[in-house]
Amino acid sequence: LGNGMARPSPPIRITTNQVKLALFVYALLSISSVFRGICTPQPHYLSSVVVQKHLRDKSHEICTRRHRQWNLNFDQIRRKATKSLVQDTSLLNASEATTNQSHYLFVVTVNDGFFDFFLNWHGHFERTVSKSTSASNDFGNDGNDENNINQHYFGNIPVLIIIAEDLIVYEKLSGLYYLINDVSVIILLSESAAKSGVPSAEDYDSYGYKTLVSSRATHLLDITCELVRGRRDALNKSNRTSGHDDIPWVIVYSDVDTVFLKNPIPYVEAKLFETVDEPNKSPQATERTGLTLASSNRSQRISPSYDIVSSVDNINASGFEFYYCTGFFAINPTPASVVFFSQWEKELQAYPRLNQPVFNDAIRVPLIGDATIRHAPLKLHDFPSGRLFFETWEKEIDPDFASLKKSNVVVVHNNYIIGHDAKKKRFLDRGLWLLRD
Repeated sequence: LGNGMARPSPPIRITTNQVKLALFVYALLSISSVFRGICTPQPHYLSSVVVQKHLRDKSHEICTRRHRQWNLNFDQIRRKATKSLVQDTSLLNASEATTNQSHYLFVVTVNDGFFDFFLNWHGHFERTVSKSTSASNDFGNDGNDENNINQHYFGNIPVLIIIAEDLIVYEKLSGLYYLINDVSVIILLSESAAKSGVPSAEDYDSYGYKTLVSSRATHLLDITCELVRGRRDALNKSNRTSGHDDIPWVIVYSDVDTVFLKNPIPYVEAKLFETVDEPNKSPQATERTGLTLASSNRSQRISPSYDIVSSVDNINASGFEFYYCTGFFAINPTPASVVFFSQWEKELQAYPRLNQPVFNDAIRVPLIGDATIRHAPLKLHDFPSGRLFFETWEKEIDPDFASLKKSNVVVVHNNYIIGHDAKKKRFLDRGLWLLRD
């Protein structure tokens, strides 16, 4: 305008048609948003799929890049199980020969200082688990008791891997005729044995003891990698040559200062395969019949519910509801197990230390995202610590009640006591030492 003032803008006019168009577009966007919400998978389901893929990829990378300390392969292990099964099925009913839910692979490590403890452990193992009677003969069992044999036999024959931690004990193990002639036994020499082997009987918490136990994760990771890799390859073959390829494998690690009073397989199996919807079958019934939780029909097999089940040292200790004991635990060889053992190994390789506290910390650390390994405790009264079995129960006012508790024990661990001789005396005093000096 001539007076320097700006001309006012014309008013904005919105027609009825524009309002209708805007409402129509808004309605379309709202409907689209609803459909996207319906069609999009639930976040936790999508997360689970992604996590499983990441675990498979990561475990494959760990196992592929890993230096292998032994020429151990899945076919060798599988042949051991198959040969043992063929050798001993004459003592089984036809229905019992294929009822096991899993193949079992027991692993122990031994050095020369605890060689006698291994012999004691193996004697109990033969009495309760193994299908060979040769070692039992050495300990005074004539092997001809039919009832005794029937108690021993349970589905698929377990394989035993013995890892020698020094050259001296390796020579001793290799000289035991009943081991080298047992088709279900594999004797391995630890790669570190020639360089830093610890042959002496080291006391708990000593540097030598920490050096020995720090290698455990490495050994178990090597074996787990081979089972994961080998079973995957076997299942991918279109022309299977054996009916055993679809049977899961379970690795059971045991310290040699444990004693098997019963066959632990039914109890481990019951826990590994437990379901929420269906009550567990009694382990005692499983041990009597040789049957497992799942049907003997291969098409009805189920997968284990956990990656690791472990004995318990204590309850509500060190900040954990269950403080796991690394003296006896079972492993379902899965990609998650591989990643977990890799993490455990990494922590222990930093410097020698007690492996049990690291195990309890690592087992609760997320592997990928917020996903942790599936783990569960074995019943404390079935797999008691040395303190519970040898001390607490023996102080019971009612001796019959204490005796009843002990009669139900599956595996007892001779821990909470320090020193080779003290451990041996404890076994001797309770009649759990099988060797004749």
